[in-house]
Amino acid sequence: MARIAVPFADLPLLIAGRHLFEGAAFGLTQLTVVVGVSPPGQGVALHRHDCAELLIVHTGRGTYTVGDDTTEAGDGEVVIIPAGVPHRWFNHTEEPLVHTAVFPTDRFAMEQLES
Repeated sequence: MARIAVPFADLPLLIAGRHLFEGAAFGLTQLTVVVGVSPPGQGVALHRHDCAELLIVHTGRGTYTVGDDTTEAGDGEVVIIPAGVPHRWFNHTEEPLVHTAVFPTDRFAMEQLES
């Protein structure tokens, strides 16, 4: 049986503060997860994925733009992002924003739409 507990420290960094768990590396064919912290004033530029994404907000609040819609979401909420829809987020508060991105695929892929 494969490992059943994997420390974040054993996962590669996607970018600073975001750990990448690609299912393919652990024998999972339909799951990839990115766990990360966005410090105050940090976010990600507009991008999209070829699969759906679900963002689970654990702590903090952020501004999330999905397609033409922008909303604020915080701890205890999820942000739903359909496949192929451009999206971004930004931590506009003074507290860290911690969320987990879940993808129904075994590998992470992203198309950057702005820098």
